[in-house]
Amino acid sequence: MRQEGPARPPGTGAEAEDGSGAGSARRIFQEFALFEILKKRNPSNALLMLGKRNYMVKHHYWVMILMHSQRSQWS
Repeated sequence: MRQEGPARPPGTGAEAEDGSGAGSARRIFQEFALFEILKKRNPSNALLMLGKRNYMVKHHYWVMILMHSQRSQWS
């Protein structure tokens, strides 16, 4: 039998990872900022706390958001 992980608050499942839904950019930014704070305080535990795969997904979307916002400023 598969062991269930800790209960998640609503909006933190796959729908949060695909970047859709209201406030997704804000949520991604908050998680990215949280990771940066954790990394400064305790570099070895920061990735463990958020999960490496989850962080990479969020980081990818955050980079895409930054690139899109810069691109729209140039045009």
